[in-house]
Amino acid sequence: MTVKTLTATAYPATKMQTADVVSAEGALCVGCEVADGKIIPALCACDITANAFTDVKTAGYSAAAGVYFVCADKKAYYSADGLAFYELAELEGDEPFIFEQRENGIAKLYAAGEGTCVCFGSGSGASNTFDCGIFGGQFKSGRLFGIDITDNFKLRWSGEGGAFDWEESIDGAGWLKLDGAGGRILNLLCYGEKLVAVRENCLSVISAFGTPENFKAENKNLYVAGVCKNTAAVAGNKLLFFAVNGAYSGLYSYNGAKITRVNCPLAEDIASPVCAVADGDLYFLSGYVKPLERRAVLVYNANSGFAYFADFPASALTAGKGGVYAYADGTACKLERGGKFLYKSGEINFGSAEAKYLHAVKIGCDGGADIEVGNGSAVRAFKDVKNDLRADMRGVNFTFTVKSRAKITALQAVAEVVNGI
Repeated sequence: MTVKTLTATAYPATKMQTADVVSAEGALCVGCEVADGKIIPALCACDITANAFTDVKTAGYSAAAGVYFVCADKKAYYSADGLAFYELAELEGDEPFIFEQRENGIAKLYAAGEGTCVCFGSGSGASNTFDCGIFGGQFKSGRLFGIDITDNFKLRWSGEGGAFDWEESIDGAGWLKLDGAGGRILNLLCYGEKLVAVRENCLSVISAFGTPENFKAENKNLYVAGVCKNTAAVAGNKLLFFAVNGAYSGLYSYNGAKITRVNCPLAEDIASPVCAVADGDLYFLSGYVKPLERRAVLVYNANSGFAYFADFPASALTAGKGGVYAYADGTACKLERGGKFLYKSGEINFGSAEAKYLHAVKIGCDGGADIEVGNGSAVRAFKDVKNDLRADMRGVNFTFTVKSRAKITALQAVAEVVNGI
């Protein structure tokens, strides 16, 4: 008779472990933000409207004149609602800019190009000669300040008569040449009562009070290499801008005393920034977003420090009536809450580098959500999820992607993990 020997196989002890998906590091938020352990719908591209313009250069808005401008295709377009635009006039020049000034008590919004400008206000669409040789105009204290077209180290300003008064005199139009170390002037903007020249390698703070003989650049060492053109805007009480500077590329902040690099990992995912604007505490920057592989808008809260992306390929941005408007080739939209968002978690391994079994995903949701669960080699998709679901997936590291219009009040993953690992 043959006797069989039975061998007992020892299986490692396991335990069930729960991970909070929302709190995992490395999340990508598009149209949503995270607060108090919840995924909350945030600004998305809403009311996308078709328009005729293509090569969009810049945009602006005047509450006093009640009009939006978009400069594109060597033309100026106008709109009453920021979405549907109509051609106003031809406008030559590669770097048009927009400014507002009052004339005889009437607010007018101007778009200035190469040698001419057009306005909306009394005499809408009329073209005026505007051959003062500047770009990047910024209206302040009754004068128009601009960057000299031929010498980008030179700051120019108009006389007391406003944007069309360029007769040079001790109290009229004039100019100031900045030092060479800071690089060319890229943009001008107002920060509090000061004028700031955003330059290739620094910020130059300009005192522009009283008569021009007192205009001067303050002696402050505000140097940052690789400042990007058209990325500066004032959000809250901070002047924010983007710089490409090797390992130190990203978002920077000036508080009136010093420049610091902003701790915003999402900003480090941006390449080729093209435009920026601010609305209250929010800073908006459009550029190529590497994880999305397309252009989108970074939304950064200068007060809370939280950031996310709004999925729209903006070539120009402006703060308008009740929010921010974005423009791209052929389209315009308002960034509002209410659109469909995407939340993709960072990798979650439940504290173990060993293989494990993902049992379930627990969700609290005000409405349906589409969920994708990935393990690096496979993805399981679940549509219109309203309750907890069985994942039934093996792997080491897992990611969780949620698409919804509703607030997610909880998102957890439950896995069987080898005990003691």
